[in-house]
Amino acid sequence: MNSSKRDSLGKELRTYLFVGNAPDSMPVNEANYAFNRFVEYPHKGIVLFEDHFVDSPGGAAIFSVQTSEQLRSLINPFDLKGWKSQVHPLLFAKGPTEFMYTIDYSLGFYNGKRLTDVVREYETSRLPEKIHEMIIRRNLPDSTRK
Repeated sequence: MNSSKRDSLGKELRTYLFVGNAPDSMPVNEANYAFNRFVEYPHKGIVLFEDHFVDSPGGAAIFSVQTSEQLRSLINPFDLKGWKSQVHPLLFAKGPTEFMYTIDYSLGFYNGKRLTDVVREYETSRLPEKIHEMIIRRNLPDSTRK
């Protein structure tokens, strides 16, 4: 018995990799801004990862899709007009917990490391404080931002 959730078209509701390439004529800073706006709206699901490309304007993100509407919004990215995009369902990462498992598995199986090792390194770096500061700045009213 297959207990996976599916949308009305039979597509499985799970974790998807989104790859978006902006038009080559788009300046990188504009592409980064557009991609950030695309990623931040919850109508595409829970974003588990996002990053921008160094070699071309665009980026990649991983979304945990919970509803048919989120999947449709991801497959048809109306907010990235003129972009070329691809959406790929991921095999093992069916949700946020399984995504963490695949990170732990890949680190361990291919690199002899565990996710707990990376978390420990992360927690002793300045990065958690940097994120905290960015979240605070983002949530301040526009008039108080520097």
